[in-house]
Amino acid sequence: YARGNNIGIRFALDILTSEYILILNNDVILNDREVLNKLVESASRDNRIGAVSPVLKSTTGEIQRTCTGNTPGFLDFIFVYTFIGQRLFKENRILKRHFNYDYAFDRPKEFGVLGGSCILFRSRAIADVGLFDENTFLYWEEYIIGSKLAERGWKLLLNPGAGVIHKGESCIKNLNLKSWARYWSIKSELYYIRNYASLNTIKRGIIVVALLLETMLALSDTVLRDKKSKFDRKYELKIISVLLGSFV
Repeated sequence: YARGNNIGIRFALDILTSEYILILNNDVILNDREVLNKLVESASRDNRIGAVSPVLKSTTGEIQRTCTGNTPGFLDFIFVYTFIGQRLFKENRILKRHFNYDYAFDRPKEFGVLGGSCILFRSRAIADVGLFDENTFLYWEEYIIGSKLAERGWKLLLNPGAGVIHKGESCIKNLNLKSWARYWSIKSELYYIRNYASLNTIKRGIIVVALLLETMLALSDTVLRDKKSKFDRKYELKIISVLLGSFV
């Protein structure tokens, strides 16, 4: 994701000399002809706005809360990004705060993280932060770019007046790549924690232990249910290896 987008971004910066650059995933449907104009108009109101995104909606019209987010802290990693928050304590207070459940999408608002499926960058801003960090293959790119923009004083804005339809990982679901996706997501998460999160060694270790427990449960599912399991034993074992390696 990061490396591929950077190829297009460099072309837009060096050859096209574009003022703005739109990142658009292939699982996004543009059902509003004016969405690009709306995003540009929002960015033009303040020259410190580095990125603007629309509201992401599902194919059934529901707003996807993940189109807004806050820079994750220790509890977010536990109660939002592991099975503890996703399975045991669904819709917990920390998750609701992380994804801004108190926001009614009734006004433009600044956030620490914007959904990466459709996002408009000011060219000066994306160039200023050195484009996307290419040390991840997939996932966590929007958190990394959000941290880089914030560090340089750029604002990230959501425009609720602009909206797109986001199918959301349809390829991964259709091809039954859950464990494959988990593998790359966890690798990217660990990279983010090491390089962009302000967490001490103890907190990092607790996060890794929580992810290890989650992976052991997934691996157990592959043993008990065999081919009926939605997880891939090979990739779950690779995840365990990556997590154990993070202690070194």
